[in-house]
Amino acid sequence: MISTYVGSGNMSQAKELFDGMQERNVVSWSTIIAGYVQVGCFMEALGFFHEMLQIGPKPNEYTLVSTLAACSNLVALDKGKWFHAYIGRGDIKMNERLLASIIGMYAKCGEIESASRVFLEHRSAGYVPELGELLHDIDDEEDRVCFVCTQKLAIAFGLMNTANGTPIRIVKNLRVCGDCHQATKFISKVYNRVIIARDRTRYHRFKDGICSCEDYW
Repeated sequence: MISTYVGSGNMSQAKELFDGMQERNVVSWSTIIAGYVQVGCFMEALGFFHEMLQIGPKPNEYTLVSTLAACSNLVALDKGKWFHAYIGRGDIKMNERLLASIIGMYAKCGEIESASRVFLEHRSAGYVPELGELLHDIDDEEDRVCFVCTQKLAIAFGLMNTANGTPIRIVKNLRVCGDCHQATKFISKVYNRVIIARDRTRYHRFKDGICSCEDYW
């Protein structure tokens, strides 16, 4: 019943029903928190989360997706870092949506390097950087330089400054490298975005982790 009120944006009725519940499980807590995020009441959502920590059941990955969304919209980097650390300390199941929420929180707060670090630490979708095409002989710094090439920075900027679901278009005057190609497939899947990249030889259309070139370019 709470989900019905939440779905219609009627948070006053949802809260009234929630307050009257004798037993509140993780689903009811997560639903009320998601509802406040949905209507733009981000501080209220975070308030319910902290109340949940004190008297409620243990949050799960769905709860954390909502709280990270609240932090992203508030551009509350310190709070977002706390939630990221909480996920690392607890027995929280990491899935693609939660991973995308963590990366998105850092990106929207302007912490591109932190977003890139999380991106590289969690290669759960099969993304492994291809370092063979790097021209830098820098050993331990290869991963960092690999991520921050211009195409990935352009995609990060697009994720920060466009609405969810909006295609991202990139034009570059060099041939896309193998690592950028793999990374862009990964990002298109995690963020559910269409990414269109024009390099010096052709167009690449990335969607759901697949490129239109079929990995031949």
